[in-house]
Amino acid sequence: MAPTTRELWQAVEGIHAVVYFAPEVPEALAEAGIKGWWRGYFAGRAAPMGRVGPAVVAATFAGFAPAMVERNIPSAWAQASPAAVLAARAQAVQTVLTRIDAPDGAVAEGLGTAADLLDRAADAVATLGRPLAAAWAAHRRRLLAAAELPVGLRAWLAATVLREHRGDAHVAALAQAGLDGCEAHVVLSATGRVPAAMLREARGWSEEDWDAAVGRLTDRGLLRSDGGLTVSGLGSRVGIEDATDRAAAVPWAVLDDDERTRAVAALAPVAAAVVERVPVRVPNPMGWEPPGSAG
Repeated sequence: MAPTTRELWQAVEGIHAVVYFAPEVPEALAEAGIKGWWRGYFAGRAAPMGRVGPAVVAATFAGFAPAMVERNIPSAWAQASPAAVLAARAQAVQTVLTRIDAPDGAVAEGLGTAADLLDRAADAVATLGRPLAAAWAAHRRRLLAAAELPVGLRAWLAATVLREHRGDAHVAALAQAGLDGCEAHVVLSATGRVPAAMLREARGWSEEDWDAAVGRLTDRGLLRSDGGLTVSGLGSRVGIEDATDRAAAVPWAVLDDDERTRAVAALAPVAAAVVERVPVRVPNPMGWEPPGSAG
């Protein structure tokens, strides 16, 4: 059976996620002038959009408390330009992938097998209404046109375009369902996949913000009094995920079933290496789980 769109996301998310967990990335950003892990996160992910302000970042990233964004953007741009941030991040990604490949070559083998397939899917990403995907797709095209890239960095760029395309689609689905950033994370925590405390801390929501979101969702009939999802809440969650999957499936349609299956199989040992050698903690605020472990 060919992998589902969600399984394809799980396969590529692990490649992209090295930028959030590998120590080489904040170290490289610090050398470029960025002070503070979260400033590096916001600058690194937003950099292809240019010197955007906190309102744009909060809107496109969606799940972060605006006050958290404002503590990091635009101050990051006073420390390093978007171009410098992107260059540092790319070099760090290549360094990480080389390090975690060293024990057995599994990372280079998996990415080498999957890279052309990921490129084809990334080339097919439709960017209308997808701001982060559009910015990363343009950045990827510039790098590919300028020089021949190492296969690991090429695969990471394609994976990043695909994950931001899915992320943009997810934000659109959340907005259509009438959920704000805090409410979306309350709903995620209610599924049991990611602890509420982890989400609050990682996304900058205060306990007061969280409790207010719980109250709104309860009043709308989406949460039970014990914090679990009601039938309506579960239906809303499923509808959001299904809408996200439908939109995210579009670029993968350029690959046939066998090619999608080969991509997931090639990336499975890469994900295992990322979890063990980066390392990446599971569970995490992204909701990423290594392929084969999702419940």
